[in-house]
Amino acid sequence: MKEIAIVYGGNLSQVNGVVSVIKQTVYGMEKYSSDIKIKGIFTSKGVISIETCLNSEKSYIGKEGKNSTLRCIIGKVIRKSTILSYIRYKQLFIYPAQKAARLAIENTSADVLLVVEDIFSAYYLCKYGEARRILFVSHQDEVLHSQLFLSLPKLKFKPIKKKLHDLGETVYCNVRQIICVSNKTANLIENKYKNVCCVHNGFEFKNQQQKKERVKGKLSVVSIGNVGYRKGFDRIVELAKECKDKNKSIGFVCVGKGPEERDFEKTALSFDPNREYIRFVGFQSDVRPFLENADLFILLSRNEALPVSIIEAMSYGLPIIATDVGGVGELLGDNNPLLIHDYSKETVYQLIIDIYENNINYEAIGNENKRRYKKEFSTKGMANNYEKIITSLKV
Repeated sequence: MKEIAIVYGGNLSQVNGVVSVIKQTVYGMEKYSSDIKIKGIFTSKGVISIETCLNSEKSYIGKEGKNSTLRCIIGKVIRKSTILSYIRYKQLFIYPAQKAARLAIENTSADVLLVVEDIFSAYYLCKYGEARRILFVSHQDEVLHSQLFLSLPKLKFKPIKKKLHDLGETVYCNVRQIICVSNKTANLIENKYKNVCCVHNGFEFKNQQQKKERVKGKLSVVSIGNVGYRKGFDRIVELAKECKDKNKSIGFVCVGKGPEERDFEKTALSFDPNREYIRFVGFQSDVRPFLENADLFILLSRNEALPVSIIEAMSYGLPIIATDVGGVGELLGDNNPLLIHDYSKETVYQLIIDIYENNINYEAIGNENKRRYKKEFSTKGMANNYEKIITSLKV
């Protein structure tokens, strides 16, 4: 039996897809993997036990609700300043990564250190001489730090960008195994780095209920994610305005919080003060009710790896409109008629109207999404793939 420790520089109360993947990985390995023993989750906030990680039935852990207006204003100021962005980067990533890496080294002799997405913790583990124990799970696309640069664009300042590049190269060139979450990324980087493979994210809800029937003459559209520019929530606001202008009974619900949340909501309220066409409900620890009541899921991201929110929607058999970025095409299938290869508001709006007016067999598309989910993106499948990789390693 192989012993593993999961290392993550953040903490499990953060609201993001990585935390969800960690929780699903732990759940899957505990339930489906007989040859792997997890010794703990080593974070910047301490060692999290398996029992603590698995106790909640909710999709995510964290404080529900929206970001405060003050927090959004501070975030906007930080993103406009190179110095403040660099300080924020150190606070959010470097210092927590150092803590998590030291904690793992000092408290576990596990055969494998599974570092999920956190390239900074992986870097410090390499720096402390643990590279041969590291399996690094990358949630990036082929461009290193692309998601970070979208969140804090001032980090593209040349000296900082070079430092980040060198840090990434240290990890990718030295760890035991690079595990990408999409074949697209794995295929693009395997000629540059050794020991590259792919394990798709998986997801499994506990106590999942059936999706409710659509109300005739209406369409309920839900989007779940970090409410910001990268996830394309500005595009959803534009679509909601188009639906209102043309008097269509289509309502959008945006679940999550993020840096531009208040700005987007302010724009939405300027044309929809009664929140009839678009609502921002903030972070919700349990997203199941929103998926159960949805007729359509939408995610118009500019950058992705393999979004967990789409896998969640697939498990409910929802039709999904999504931009073809990162591994989204692998999730939905390249021939899916709702996969957007070149985004335009007009194209997406017409697809929504076609579903609203029953001009597309959206139920068949939803059924195909559920079939693909069961076959390729379950937690059991993810856990089994990790088990094969880990048990094949020579200690």
